[in-house]
Amino acid sequence: MKSLMEAVGSAYVKESAWIGLERGSSWKWQWSLADPGFYRQGETEFRKWGDLILVPENKSWNEALSYCRQHHVDLVSVSTEQLQHWVERRAQTASTPYVWLGLRYTCVLHFWFWVSGEGVCYQNWAPGNETGECGHTGAVESGGRHQWVSLPETEELNFICSKATGESGTEISSQQAAGSPAG
Repeated sequence: MKSLMEAVGSAYVKESAWIGLERGSSWKWQWSLADPGFYRQGETEFRKWGDLILVPENKSWNEALSYCRQHHVDLVSVSTEQLQHWVERRAQTASTPYVWLGLRYTCVLHFWFWVSGEGVCYQNWAPGNETGECGHTGAVESGGRHQWVSLPETEELNFICSKATGESGTEISSQQAAGSPAG
């Protein structure tokens, strides 16, 4: 907030400024002008780009999960096509051919799930990869069609962490809400 006030100039802002972010009825942060009619295609989702971080270190899936949970929030969950596009943009700069996602296969119940707890509704599997195997986890191609693949969890890849919580990836931390710079 301080840097915003400096940019605007103290003559215009004395104590605080409203930037259009409000807490909605569901207690999640939202933009006040969220009506798609105010924006071009994709502009209402710009905040998701900043909520994702590509970690250009090669780690096994379990190591990547631990890293994301220790330093950010979680491995990314791709719950919508729009979020898939943001993941693709991050994955393009990876140094490995695939990038870990927060997608895991359960051998006991025989289905894929996101480690965030979300169900796998949106899917973008490369042909022949949607059938899971024990010890396999999900990754996205860093190039090409950016489809999901099933790989042994011991492979070492770059990975994408989510820096936001919540299904839509739009909630912000209490530090950000208090006016600290986004990190």
